[in-house]
Amino acid sequence: MKPGEGAVAVLMLLCVFLILTAYYVMKTAREGLILSGGTFGLGGDELKVYASGAMALLLIGVVPAYSYLANRVKRIRLINVSYIVVVGSLITFAVLGAAGVPVGLPFFIWLGLVNVFLIAQFWSYANDLYSEEQGKRLFAIIAIGGSLGAIFGPYVAKLADTFTLLGIAAAILVGTIVLFNVIERMQQGVHAEHGDKTEPMTGKGGFALVLSDRYLLLIACMLLVANLVNTTGEYILSNAAKEHAFALTQDEGQRREIIKAFYSDFFMWVNLVSFMIQAFLVSRIISKLGV
Repeated sequence: MKPGEGAVAVLMLLCVFLILTAYYVMKTAREGLILSGGTFGLGGDELKVYASGAMALLLIGVVPAYSYLANRVKRIRLINVSYIVVVGSLITFAVLGAAGVPVGLPFFIWLGLVNVFLIAQFWSYANDLYSEEQGKRLFAIIAIGGSLGAIFGPYVAKLADTFTLLGIAAAILVGTIVLFNVIERMQQGVHAEHGDKTEPMTGKGGFALVLSDRYLLLIACMLLVANLVNTTGEYILSNAAKEHAFALTQDEGQRREIIKAFYSDFFMWVNLVSFMIQAFLVSRIISKLGV
């Protein structure tokens, strides 16, 4: 870091830490919600597969709409409104779920969309905040917060029941809103000194950016293949977790908590191992073998 960069970089690290913590709290709760029951004659493991397809279809319309807004609304206002909508939705899901309304499928689809936007929005904001030279130096440091949040979130998910977790995630995201606004105030002073503006987020929309760059298009194709593999693995794991819970109890509420407890341990250990590999092995492997 260079002089004057430390405070904002640390706040950005904390910000993405809270985002990933909240996401994994919600994701762990989501698994219990969708796998403990079923609907439309399908089990929860099958519903997850169809829900992933529904998310992809919805994103085709949502991504251009979001890009349109992002280019016309001040960035901090866009972030504030987005997070307030997410927090309000979480509280609604928590109240409906506690009242016995089956929210597993809609919550699964909703979180799939929200996850894309919370993380993409953070890095879009970071891209606006920093120059290319700063990004090359600071993004790897900031990203450590996300890796640690992905470990801490599943641990937090072990401490409460499913519907309480939705309230906890909402409270964490409120803290994220506060951090964004503190960062924006600090940056406004810097921009004012240099005569810069802090208006809407800049750049092409998601689809336009990918389609105009062969490098990004190939990454998108690689992610498509990776997700085909991941979806198959997810189905196998979900089926095993569901069958185990159903063998232990016929009560849907108890099944939900059993599945949630399994996934909290699973996500925590997978993300911890991933963090250790990224921190200590990746740079050494690339230095020996190249990209």
